Amino acid sequence: MDRPCRSGILRREPTWPYAVTGESCRTRIYEGVSCGVGKLSSDTVIGYKLVRSPSIELLTEVFELRARAWKARTSKFPSAVDSWSDAFDPGSMHFVACSADGSAAGAARITVTDAIHHGPDFETYGQLDDDSLEKPLGFISRLVVCPNHKGKGLSHALDEARIEQARFLGCKTILANTGAGERRIQQLESYGFKRLYVATTQASGPLANVAAPTVLSLAL
Repeated sequence: MDRPCRSGILRREPTWPYAVTGESCRTRIYEGVSCGVGKLSSDTVIGYKLVRSPSIELLTEVFELRARAWKARTSKFPSAVDSWSDAFDPGSMHFVACSADGSAAGAARITVTDAIHHGPDFETYGQLDDDSLEKPLGFISRLVVCPNHKGKGLSHALDEARIEQARFLGCKTILANTGAGERRIQQLESYGFKRLYVATTQASGPLANVAAPTVLSLAL
């Protein structure tokens, strides 16, 4: 289906360039996604599969990867936390970059809501005026890459897949926050995100004492 974009030019409703493999239609091979911010090359993720809507078993591995990746990043992440999930995981769309042996090498999620207080990390977005934001809102969060798989383009692939998913679902605004540092902020800015402010340290969860996150938004 064609529909007008912000420029008034008709754009074609995206179709997922995934090939179904195996016995489950929930596992799909990533071949590159055009999401309005450049074409992802399959060379970027050679040797990896990008799985959309992962199985419960793979999602359990993702929760463990979240804790493992953050522990490798900073000693401030709670050492007692070996698996990290939250109440928003069941209602979110998850993407997992799997290595050749099928294990999770990277992961991220997007959550679509109609209000800030219905989304993840909502305390971080307290300075935003909910009424001024075009809806629906897409929250991208929980991006992690296994330290052994860094430098392979997985974070870019996961970011752009989520942006495409937001467009496909009709989101008007994407919100993100990150305490991962300037390099990560600049990566988001390369997609068109705008810095809004630095929030107070997150009030809850394993990242509560890690870093004050920077809040960014992208208008679609």
